Parts: sequence; C-alpha cells; structure tokens
Amino acid sequence: MTHLTPFRAWHLGALDVQPEQAFTRSLMSHDYAEAHEGNAMTALIDGKPVACAGIAEFEGVLVAWAVLGVDAKPAMLAATRACDAVLGKAGRDVFTMVREGFAEGERWIRLLGFERTDDEAKRMPDGRDYLTWVRRDG
Repeated sequence: MTHLTPFRAWHLGALDVQPEQAFTRSLMSHDYAEAHEGNAMTALIDGKPVACAGIAEFEGVLVAWAVLGVDAKPAMLAATRACDAVLGKAGRDVFTMVREGFAEGERWIRLLGFERTDDEAKRMPDGRDYLTWVRRDG
C-alpha cells in the first residue's frame, strides 16, 4: 500500500533510484536534501521510499523536481494525484526539465499539465540534453 508523507532528507538516500536518474545521486547531497524538507513529499511502499517530489524556488523561478525509484510503479497514481494537487496550489508558472527522448518522463509531466517551452535543449551534468517544460498558472 502506498503512503504519502512529508519529505525527509534520509528518503533520498534510501531511494533505489531508477537508472534514468542515477546521475542525481551526485547532485543531491544530504545538505541539499535537508534544504527541501517541508516543500516536498515522499511516496512509501511498506515504509520504504519509492519516489520523492517537490517544488523549489531558484532565482525567483519555481522548479518542480522528482526522483523516482525502481519500485515506484505501484505508487505512481497516488504520487501523480499528489503532485497535481501541489502544482495546482503553486500560484504561478512552474518549470521542470526532462531528458530529451525519455518517453516515460515526458508522458508523466504531460499528465501533470506541463507543456514544452521553446527553449533549446540544455546539456546537464550527466552529459545528456534536457528539455524545459512549464505548467502555466491558471
């Protein structure tokens, strides 16, 4: 059974990250994770973190982030509903990035109401290109 709980820094460390997001391990230190406590949620299955997601503000821009585990599939309906509810309360546009060609990621953010921006792809630390998406407020 899926249980949603407020995000805690230890959740990221306990997450068995999906291969598509393995590079995030090097970007998300414990300090980074602690900074996101209070503005994110974690999906747990049998007490084990399987997905973490939240919204952070960077230089005045709201950015949605999510890290999914290999065991996240059974939690995706509940996680999607929770993400949609949080995004709907943001009160302004929210941006995110998805690796170019990552069909599952693109499908999920489309379900959440995001649309592609006209921005060119950006190279990220994993050496891959990422596309910017936005969920418009209102």
